[in-house]
Amino acid sequence: RKDDDEVIEFPPEPSTSSLPEPRPLEYDGSKVPPSKPLVIDAGSHSTRAGWAGEKDPCVVLRSLVGKAKDGKGDLVTLAGDQLLCKDISKTMVRSPFEKDVVQHYESMETLLDYTLYRMGIKTDKLYHPILVTEALCNPNYCRARFSEILFECYGAPKVAFGIDALFAYDSMFDSSASLASKQTWGGKASHGLIVRVGHSSSNVIPIYDGAAGFKSSYRMSLGGFSCSNTLQQLLLLRYPQHKPAITAHRVQFIKEKFSFVVQENYPQKLREYESLESLQKKIMRFQLPYTEKEVPVQTDEE
Repeated sequence: RKDDDEVIEFPPEPSTSSLPEPRPLEYDGSKVPPSKPLVIDAGSHSTRAGWAGEKDPCVVLRSLVGKAKDGKGDLVTLAGDQLLCKDISKTMVRSPFEKDVVQHYESMETLLDYTLYRMGIKTDKLYHPILVTEALCNPNYCRARFSEILFECYGAPKVAFGIDALFAYDSMFDSSASLASKQTWGGKASHGLIVRVGHSSSNVIPIYDGAAGFKSSYRMSLGGFSCSNTLQQLLLLRYPQHKPAITAHRVQFIKEKFSFVVQENYPQKLREYESLESLQKKIMRFQLPYTEKEVPVQTDEE
Protein backbone atom coordinates (compact mmCIF):
# COMPACT_ATOMS: atom_id res chain seq x y z
CA ARG A 1 0.00 0.00 0.00
CA LYS A 2 1.20 3.50 -0.84
CA ASP A 3 0.60 6.72 1.08
CA ASP A 4 -2.33 8.81 -0.08
CA ASP A 5 -0.10 11.64 -1.28
CA GLU A 6 2.55 9.44 -2.89
CA VAL A 7 2.64 9.34 -6.67
CA ILE A 8 4.68 6.61 -8.35
CA GLU A 9 6.76 7.68 -11.34
CA PHE A 10 7.70 5.32 -14.13
CA PRO A 11 11.34 4.66 -15.04
CA PRO A 12 12.49 6.16 -18.35
CA GLU A 13 11.54 4.29 -21.48
CA PRO A 14 14.40 2.51 -23.29
CA SER A 15 15.22 4.39 -26.47
CA THR A 16 17.36 3.80 -29.51
CA SER A 17 21.08 4.10 -28.76
CA SER A 18 20.30 4.50 -25.05
CA LEU A 19 22.74 1.75 -24.07
CA PRO A 20 26.25 0.90 -25.21
CA GLU A 21 26.45 -2.45 -26.95
CA PRO A 22 28.02 -5.06 -24.63
CA ARG A 23 31.46 -6.19 -25.69
CA PRO A 24 32.04 -9.88 -26.39
CA LEU A 25 33.66 -11.98 -23.69
CA GLU A 26 37.17 -13.34 -24.03
CA TYR A 27 37.22 -16.98 -25.06
CA ASP A 28 40.41 -18.97 -24.60
CA GLY A 29 40.18 -22.49 -25.98
CA SER A 30 43.25 -23.54 -24.00
CA LYS A 31 41.52 -22.74 -20.69
CA VAL A 32 38.13 -24.26 -21.57
CA PRO A 33 38.53 -27.99 -22.27
CA PRO A 34 36.68 -29.33 -25.33
CA SER A 35 34.81 -31.75 -23.08
CA LYS A 36 33.11 -28.90 -21.20
CA PRO A 37 29.53 -28.51 -22.50
CA LEU A 38 28.13 -25.20 -23.66
CA VAL A 39 24.63 -24.68 -22.25
CA ILE A 40 22.11 -22.65 -24.27
CA ASP A 41 18.92 -21.82 -22.41
CA ALA A 42 16.81 -20.54 -25.28
CA GLY A 43 13.54 -19.10 -23.98
CA SER A 44 10.80 -17.13 -25.68
CA HIS A 45 11.69 -14.05 -23.59
CA SER A 46 15.43 -14.34 -22.99
CA THR A 47 18.32 -16.46 -24.17
CA ARG A 48 21.06 -17.42 -21.71
CA ALA A 49 24.33 -19.09 -22.53
CA GLY A 50 27.23 -20.27 -20.40
CA TRP A 51 29.45 -23.16 -19.42
CA ALA A 52 28.19 -26.23 -17.59
CA GLY A 53 29.03 -26.27 -13.90
CA GLU A 54 29.04 -22.50 -13.48
CA LYS A 55 26.46 -20.83 -11.26
CA ASP A 56 25.48 -17.95 -13.55
CA PRO A 57 25.21 -17.68 -17.34
CA CYS A 58 27.87 -15.74 -19.21
CA VAL A 59 25.42 -14.06 -21.59
CA VAL A 60 21.79 -12.97 -21.13
CA LEU A 61 19.93 -11.27 -23.98
CA ARG A 62 16.42 -10.85 -25.35
CA SER A 63 15.22 -13.51 -27.79
CA LEU A 64 14.44 -11.01 -30.53
CA VAL A 65 15.68 -10.57 -34.08
CA GLY A 66 15.05 -7.57 -36.29
CA LYS A 67 15.76 -6.24 -39.75
CA ALA A 68 16.25 -2.51 -40.02
CA LYS A 69 17.73 0.22 -42.15
CA ASP A 70 20.84 1.91 -40.86
CA GLY A 71 21.85 5.52 -41.40
CA LYS A 72 23.01 4.75 -44.95
CA GLY A 73 19.73 3.10 -45.89
CA ASP A 74 21.21 -0.41 -45.99
CA LEU A 75 19.22 -3.33 -44.60
CA VAL A 76 20.93 -4.90 -41.57
CA THR A 77 19.99 -7.85 -39.36
CA LEU A 78 20.18 -7.34 -35.59
CA ALA A 79 19.61 -9.58 -32.60
CA GLY A 80 19.30 -9.30 -28.84
CA ASP A 81 20.82 -6.18 -27.31
CA GLN A 82 21.67 -4.74 -30.72
CA LEU A 83 18.03 -3.73 -31.11
CA LEU A 84 18.49 -1.18 -28.30
CA CYS A 85 22.07 -0.20 -28.98
CA LYS A 86 22.03 0.65 -32.67
CA ASP A 87 20.79 3.85 -34.25
CA ILE A 88 18.21 2.27 -36.53
CA SER A 89 14.86 3.15 -37.99
CA LYS A 90 11.88 1.21 -39.33
CA THR A 91 12.76 -1.88 -37.32
CA MET A 92 10.83 -5.09 -37.99
CA VAL A 93 11.24 -7.16 -34.82
CA ARG A 94 10.19 -10.77 -34.43
CA SER A 95 10.83 -13.66 -32.07
CA PRO A 96 11.97 -17.09 -33.25
CA PHE A 97 9.39 -18.56 -30.86
CA GLU A 98 5.65 -19.02 -30.94
CA LYS A 99 4.22 -20.26 -27.64
CA ASP A 100 7.63 -21.50 -26.43
CA VAL A 101 8.20 -23.48 -29.64
CA VAL A 102 10.79 -22.44 -32.23
CA GLN A 103 9.04 -21.75 -35.52
CA HIS A 104 11.33 -19.30 -37.35
CA TYR A 105 14.67 -21.05 -37.73
CA GLU A 106 16.31 -18.37 -39.83
CA SER A 107 15.77 -15.96 -36.94
CA MET A 108 16.96 -18.63 -34.51
CA GLU A 109 20.21 -19.00 -36.44
CA THR A 110 20.73 -15.24 -36.30
CA LEU A 111 20.12 -15.30 -32.55
CA LEU A 112 22.62 -18.15 -32.11
CA ASP A 113 25.20 -16.24 -34.17
CA TYR A 114 24.90 -13.24 -31.88
CA THR A 115 24.93 -15.43 -28.74
CA LEU A 116 28.20 -17.08 -29.76
CA TYR A 117 29.61 -13.67 -30.72
CA ARG A 118 28.81 -12.40 -27.21
CA MET A 119 30.45 -15.52 -25.76
CA GLY A 120 33.61 -14.63 -27.67
CA ILE A 121 33.63 -17.90 -29.64
CA LYS A 122 35.07 -17.06 -33.06
CA THR A 123 36.37 -20.48 -34.10
CA ASP A 124 35.44 -22.01 -37.44
CA LYS A 125 33.31 -24.59 -35.62
CA LEU A 126 32.21 -25.51 -32.12
CA TYR A 127 34.47 -27.92 -30.28
CA HIS A 128 32.21 -28.28 -27.24
CA PRO A 129 29.13 -30.47 -26.69
CA ILE A 130 25.93 -28.41 -26.73
CA LEU A 131 23.11 -28.74 -24.20
CA VAL A 132 19.89 -26.97 -25.21
CA THR A 133 16.96 -26.49 -22.85
CA GLU A 134 13.42 -26.80 -24.12
CA ALA A 135 9.85 -26.55 -22.88
CA LEU A 136 7.65 -29.48 -22.00
CA CYS A 137 6.30 -31.51 -24.96
CA ASN A 138 8.54 -29.84 -27.51
CA PRO A 139 7.67 -31.39 -30.92
CA ASN A 140 10.22 -33.76 -32.44
CA TYR A 141 10.42 -31.79 -35.69
CA CYS A 142 11.51 -28.68 -33.74
CA ARG A 143 14.22 -30.67 -32.00
CA ALA A 144 15.33 -32.10 -35.35
CA ARG A 145 15.53 -28.66 -37.03
CA PHE A 146 17.44 -27.22 -34.07
CA SER A 147 19.89 -30.14 -34.17
CA GLU A 148 20.36 -29.65 -37.90
CA ILE A 149 21.38 -26.02 -37.36
CA LEU A 150 23.87 -26.92 -34.63
CA PHE A 151 25.42 -29.77 -36.60
CA GLU A 152 25.44 -28.29 -40.10
CA CYS A 153 26.06 -24.60 -39.40
CA TYR A 154 28.27 -24.77 -36.31
CA GLY A 155 29.83 -28.24 -36.52
CA ALA A 156 28.86 -29.18 -32.97
CA PRO A 157 30.31 -32.58 -31.97
CA LYS A 158 27.37 -33.54 -29.73
CA VAL A 159 23.92 -32.09 -29.03
CA ALA A 160 21.54 -32.93 -26.19
CA PHE A 161 18.14 -31.52 -25.19
CA GLY A 162 16.49 -31.35 -21.78
CA ILE A 163 13.44 -29.80 -20.12
CA ASP A 164 14.37 -26.61 -18.30
CA ALA A 165 12.00 -27.23 -15.38
CA LEU A 166 13.57 -30.61 -14.60
CA PHE A 167 17.06 -29.11 -14.69
CA ALA A 168 15.92 -26.45 -12.22
CA TYR A 169 14.40 -29.13 -9.96
CA ASP A 170 17.64 -31.12 -9.86
CA SER A 171 19.72 -27.99 -9.36
CA MET A 172 17.63 -26.94 -6.37
CA PHE A 173 18.53 -30.12 -4.49
CA ASP A 174 22.02 -30.74 -5.85
CA SER A 175 23.35 -27.22 -5.33
CA SER A 176 25.28 -26.47 -2.16
CA ALA A 177 23.21 -23.30 -1.85
CA SER A 178 20.11 -25.41 -1.17
CA LEU A 179 21.25 -26.59 2.25
CA ALA A 180 17.92 -25.62 3.78
CA SER A 181 16.11 -27.73 1.18
CA LYS A 182 18.33 -30.71 1.89
CA GLN A 183 17.71 -30.38 5.61
CA THR A 184 13.97 -30.12 5.01
CA TRP A 185 13.64 -32.94 2.51
CA GLY A 186 16.57 -35.10 3.55
CA GLY A 187 18.20 -34.96 0.12
CA LYS A 188 16.46 -34.96 -3.24
CA ALA A 189 12.69 -35.23 -2.84
CA SER A 190 11.34 -38.48 -4.27
CA HIS A 191 7.92 -36.89 -4.75
CA GLY A 192 7.17 -33.33 -5.72
CA LEU A 193 5.36 -30.95 -8.03
CA ILE A 194 7.05 -28.58 -10.46
CA VAL A 195 5.18 -25.43 -11.48
CA ARG A 196 7.06 -23.70 -14.25
CA VAL A 197 5.78 -20.27 -15.31
CA GLY A 198 7.36 -18.98 -18.50
CA HIS A 199 6.93 -16.01 -20.80
CA SER A 200 4.47 -17.71 -23.16
CA SER A 201 3.26 -20.82 -21.34
CA SER A 202 3.20 -22.59 -17.99
CA ASN A 203 3.73 -26.25 -17.11
CA VAL A 204 2.88 -28.46 -14.17
CA ILE A 205 5.04 -31.60 -13.86
CA PRO A 206 4.56 -34.13 -11.04
CA ILE A 207 7.54 -36.09 -9.69
CA TYR A 208 6.98 -39.72 -8.70
CA ASP A 209 9.80 -41.72 -7.10
CA GLY A 210 12.34 -39.23 -8.40
CA ALA A 211 11.10 -39.40 -12.02
CA ALA A 212 8.90 -37.02 -13.99
CA GLY A 213 5.34 -38.17 -14.60
CA PHE A 214 4.91 -36.91 -18.16
CA LYS A 215 1.55 -38.63 -18.65
CA SER A 216 0.12 -36.56 -15.79
CA SER A 217 1.83 -33.31 -16.80
CA TYR A 218 -0.17 -30.29 -17.91
CA ARG A 219 0.61 -27.38 -20.19
CA MET A 220 -1.34 -24.15 -20.52
CA SER A 221 -0.80 -21.24 -22.91
CA LEU A 222 -0.62 -18.72 -20.08
CA GLY A 223 2.55 -16.97 -18.98
CA GLY A 224 4.11 -13.65 -18.12
CA PHE A 225 3.26 -12.15 -21.50
CA SER A 226 -0.42 -13.06 -21.06
CA CYS A 227 -0.49 -11.29 -17.68
CA SER A 228 1.15 -8.17 -19.09
CA ASN A 229 -1.11 -8.14 -22.14
CA THR A 230 -4.26 -8.52 -20.02
CA LEU A 231 -3.17 -5.72 -17.70
CA GLN A 232 -2.43 -3.45 -20.66
CA GLN A 233 -5.84 -4.12 -22.21
CA LEU A 234 -7.58 -3.35 -18.90
CA LEU A 235 -5.70 -0.07 -18.53
CA LEU A 236 -6.47 0.93 -22.12
CA LEU A 237 -10.14 0.14 -21.55
CA ARG A 238 -10.16 2.28 -18.40
CA TYR A 239 -8.01 5.14 -19.75
CA PRO A 240 -8.38 5.23 -23.56
CA GLN A 241 -7.22 8.85 -23.65
CA HIS A 242 -3.75 7.75 -22.45
CA LYS A 243 -3.24 5.04 -25.07
CA PRO A 244 0.13 6.37 -26.37
CA ALA A 245 1.52 6.50 -22.81
CA ILE A 246 0.39 3.04 -21.66
CA THR A 247 3.30 1.20 -23.26
CA ALA A 248 4.39 -2.40 -22.78
CA HIS A 249 7.45 -1.23 -20.83
CA ARG A 250 5.36 0.68 -18.27
CA VAL A 251 2.84 -2.15 -17.97
CA GLN A 252 5.66 -4.58 -17.27
CA PHE A 253 6.96 -2.22 -14.57
CA ILE A 254 3.58 -2.27 -12.82
CA LYS A 255 3.32 -6.05 -13.07
CA GLU A 256 6.80 -6.78 -11.75
CA LYS A 257 6.85 -4.20 -8.95
CA PHE A 258 3.32 -4.26 -7.56
CA SER A 259 1.59 -7.52 -8.47
CA PHE A 260 1.63 -10.47 -6.09
CA VAL A 261 0.46 -14.07 -5.79
CA VAL A 262 -2.13 -14.99 -3.17
CA GLN A 263 -0.67 -17.99 -1.38
CA GLU A 264 -3.72 -18.92 0.69
CA ASN A 265 -7.42 -18.13 1.11
CA TYR A 266 -7.92 -16.70 -2.36
CA PRO A 267 -11.73 -16.19 -1.99
CA GLN A 268 -11.21 -14.05 1.11
CA LYS A 269 -8.67 -11.89 -0.71
CA LEU A 270 -11.21 -11.31 -3.50
CA ARG A 271 -13.85 -10.26 -0.97
CA GLU A 272 -11.48 -7.59 0.34
CA TYR A 273 -11.68 -5.85 -3.02
CA GLU A 274 -15.48 -5.87 -2.98
CA SER A 275 -15.54 -3.38 -0.12
CA LEU A 276 -15.23 0.24 -1.27
CA GLU A 277 -13.50 1.24 1.97
CA SER A 278 -10.92 -1.52 1.63
CA LEU A 279 -10.46 -0.77 -2.05
CA GLN A 280 -9.69 2.89 -1.37
CA LYS A 281 -6.77 1.84 0.84
CA LYS A 282 -5.23 -0.19 -1.97
CA ILE A 283 -5.32 2.48 -4.68
CA MET A 284 -1.97 3.39 -6.22
CA ARG A 285 -1.36 6.55 -8.21
CA PHE A 286 1.00 6.59 -11.17
CA GLN A 287 2.29 9.67 -12.94
CA LEU A 288 2.42 9.40 -16.72
CA PRO A 289 4.91 11.66 -18.49
CA TYR A 290 3.49 14.87 -19.84
CA THR A 291 4.65 18.20 -21.19
CA GLU A 292 3.06 21.24 -19.66
CA LYS A 293 1.77 23.57 -22.34
CA GLU A 294 2.80 27.17 -22.14
CA VAL A 295 -0.14 29.50 -21.76
CA PRO A 296 0.44 32.77 -23.63
CA VAL A 297 0.27 35.78 -21.37
CA GLN A 298 -1.41 38.82 -22.86
CA THR A 299 0.22 42.18 -22.45
CA ASP A 300 -1.62 45.29 -21.29
CA GLU A 301 -1.91 46.51 -24.86
CA GLU A 302 -3.44 43.18 -26.01
